[in-house]
Order: sequence, then structure tokens, then C-alpha cells
Amino acid sequence: MTTINFRELLIGRPLATSQALHERLGKRKALAVFASDVLSSTAYATEEILFVLILAGTGALTLSIWQIGALINGIGALATLTVLGVIIATRFTHGAWIIIVLIPVIVGLFLMVHRHYLDTAAQLSLDEYGAPPRIRRHHVIVPVAGVHRGVLQALHYARTLSNDVTAVYVENDPAETEKLHQKWTKWGDGIRLVILPSEYRSIIEPLIAYLDRVDACLPDDVITVVMPQFLASRWWHTILHNQTALLIRMALLFRRGMVVTDVPYRLKD
Repeated sequence: MTTINFRELLIGRPLATSQALHERLGKRKALAVFASDVLSSTAYATEEILFVLILAGTGALTLSIWQIGALINGIGALATLTVLGVIIATRFTHGAWIIIVLIPVIVGLFLMVHRHYLDTAAQLSLDEYGAPPRIRRHHVIVPVAGVHRGVLQALHYARTLSNDVTAVYVENDPAETEKLHQKWTKWGDGIRLVILPSEYRSIIEPLIAYLDRVDACLPDDVITVVMPQFLASRWWHTILHNQTALLIRMALLFRRGMVVTDVPYRLKD
């Protein structure tokens, strides 16, 4: 009768030298493997305890079952943590420090993302939320760079939102402003036109400053900025147009109490 070696029964037969190279784990790979095993053994301990309790039946078991599960997970975590500590102590200056730094950074990022989702859900929750604030008055502002079909469509849309509509034009050339006045007299439909001077030929800064002044004078009102936008028939034509409108939308995106609406005018082929 063959005597069974307890050591072989527990950990298996010894590996031949020809097999060792294929089975051996390098120190850098071992560091990542054992570090993740420690984390997973600790993290899933609670889940495994609950799984054991559910399978065995909470009415027929004592607390020794979950204690056994905790002990098994603790032994596994301690063993892999010991190996991890040896690798860190012997190979810290040879690249092990990367894992030591990287794992806390990744865990910290995950915690930040989790807290962001919790905060977002809390702010969007309807618990203890009475009603949205009433809109006392609605002001509509339409930035224009000229008078064309896209602008007229935006003005028509703005009139459907409110009777308080103001068109705003940033002046860079007095001659162009005079041409705009002539067209506005014919096509403006009685809508107010505000001319904003620009000392350094900037369009965005004078417009933002004007919106800030209006918002400061009317803090309880809602301001809607209606952006005229014409869409080219081919996608690559878009690169040649609407860049100023894109910058204005980005500048207004995170301002409270201000709504930005695009009114597209689609060009034909």
C-alpha cells in the first residue's frame, strides 16, 4: 500500500526543473497579483459570510458559521499580505513602488466618482422638494452677427417665448453697423437692437458683460439666450462656421439662471 505523503496531498507533487520556468511568477507580476488578492479577500469577506448564512439557513445555524468564513478569509488575506510585504521589501526600488502608489490613487479615484454619483442623486432627489421656483419674468436675448434668414427664424422663435426680446450686436466696424441698422429697419420687426462697442474687436467679452449687467438688475428673472445657427449640408462645412457661437455657448453653459437655446437653420445641398 502506497504511503501518501502529506505534503504532496496538501500542495501537490514537486515540479520538475523543466516545468519551473513556465510555472514561476516574476516578482513584478507577483506584486500585482498578491496585492489584488489581498484586496479581494478583504472586500468579499462580508459577501461570503452572508452567502454561507443564506445557504445554511439563519434559523438553524449559530454564529460559528460566519466566524469560520471570516477566519478562512482572514487566513487567505494574511498569507497573501505576507508575500506582498516580502516582495515590497525586496523589490521596492526595482519597480514595486509603482504598485504601492498606483493602487491608492485608483482607489481614491473610485471613491471620488462614487461620492460624485451620491451627491448628484441627492441634488436631483424629489425628497423634501416642494416645487420649482416660479418664473416671475422671462427675458430673451438674441446675439446677432448680421441679418439673414437664420437670424429671422431665431427672432421669430424668441417672440414665441416672451414679448421681452432684445437683439444684441457687438460692433467691430462702424460701416458694418450702419449696414446692419438699414437691414434691421426693414427686417427687425420692431425688436429692440442693442449695439455693444468692442475696444479690442472681441465679441464674447462685451456680450458676457452685457448679460451679467442684465442678470444683476433682474436677479429673480430667467434669461434665455437664443443662438441663431445655420447648419451646413455637409459635416465638414461646419468647421468653417459657427465657431463664435460655440464659444458663447461654452461661456454660458455653467451660469445659473441662464438658459441657452439653439435655433438651427439648415442649408440646402
